[in-house]
Amino acid sequence: MTSDIVFHVENCTFCYSNTDVLNTISFHLFPGKFYGLIGPNGSGKSTLINLLMGTLQPAEGKVYFRGKLLNTFSRRNLAQHLALVPQDIVIGFDFSVYDIVLMGRHPHVPRFCHPSKEDLAIVDRTLKLLDIEYLKERTVTHLSGGERQRVIVARALAQNTSVLMLDEATSNLDIEHTIEILRVLRSRIKTSGNTVIAAIHDLNLAAAFCDELLVLHDKRLYTIGPVQRVLTDTMLKEVFSVNAKVYQSKQHPRIEYDLVC
Repeated sequence: MTSDIVFHVENCTFCYSNTDVLNTISFHLFPGKFYGLIGPNGSGKSTLINLLMGTLQPAEGKVYFRGKLLNTFSRRNLAQHLALVPQDIVIGFDFSVYDIVLMGRHPHVPRFCHPSKEDLAIVDRTLKLLDIEYLKERTVTHLSGGERQRVIVARALAQNTSVLMLDEATSNLDIEHTIEILRVLRSRIKTSGNTVIAAIHDLNLAAAFCDELLVLHDKRLYTIGPVQRVLTDTMLKEVFSVNAKVYQSKQHPRIEYDLVC
């Protein structure tokens, strides 16, 4: 296993109540890439993200992070390397937006210490980056669903990890803010060599922003590879059961669906 591999997933199977959700999944992920995780509803995208986060353990197989078994890391140590933006989050307390984003710095703050000036500066930069400075004094329970989701993305960015995972995290956002966040993620990859793994429903957005796609289907990894190779008419038919035409271009593929009215 080479040192530049971020994740090595080896023959992993995961079950809920003796029912396989993922079966014998194997792949490698590398730094400096934007990976799109796609597949039909119920194909195991959220489960795979939770396996990579270490919040679930495979029934069989192994997950390695940077050459070490993922389950040998402490939760605090993992939080210094891996950040997650979940699809849904419930915050029942009246924390301010600023305090929520500041929570992203907690894995880096020594116990019994206050956040440093650098921690606070990172929070300020992140609020500005996602254009939510105007919300920082608002309580998170008084935000719209889209505003709240942008705050959770900001918290993950403030965590300043080398790997960021998103579990359909833009599902509550309008197209403007979805594109804004995806552009921020691409910029992070370009400037810092981060790895992003995002479950994305909109395949045209996945084609536009991702370097590679992981396709889950029928409890298995259908394929993984560059967008131009993976996104085909045949894949869309076999995995998503839709008739569509994929138009290849120098920039990224574009899908036109055969809509029956």
